Amino acid sequence: MSFRFRLEKVLKHRKTIEEIAKKEFLNAQSELRAAESVLQNYYQQIEKAQQDRHILVVQGDSPGEQLCQISNYIKGSEIKIERQKDVVRSNLAIVEEKKLALQEAATEYKMIEKLRDRQQEEYRMKEKKLEEKIQIEISNTRAEMRRKNGA
Repeated sequence: MSFRFRLEKVLKHRKTIEEIAKKEFLNAQSELRAAESVLQNYYQQIEKAQQDRHILVVQGDSPGEQLCQISNYIKGSEIKIERQKDVVRSNLAIVEEKKLALQEAATEYKMIEKLRDRQQEEYRMKEKKLEEKIQIEISNTRAEMRRKNGA
């Protein structure tokens, strides 16, 4: 007779829940990285626009209209940055939420897994004791048979 864990279906279900939580966490992290990349791109665009404006100012013969356009572009980009920061904060909160869900799912799975391991060890110990008892009985029966045959 082999060990049969009564909660095996529960264990498999908890493992599935843990895997789903892990996928959701990884997806949330990916979305956060993408949002951070967009934000970084906005910063780089502003830096380039500021360099372009500086070049125009140094040359000195640039029309004020170009400088005005660059300034408006920078202001617009700063608004985009603020909005993107909100997106990043929101994604960061989602990542934290998914991380907690993953930790909880992993804990629940490990609880059931430890219960299974403990019950399996108890089963092995019982089987070992039963085997020892059977061996002792066989040994005693052989000794008794020898006494009867020898007497």
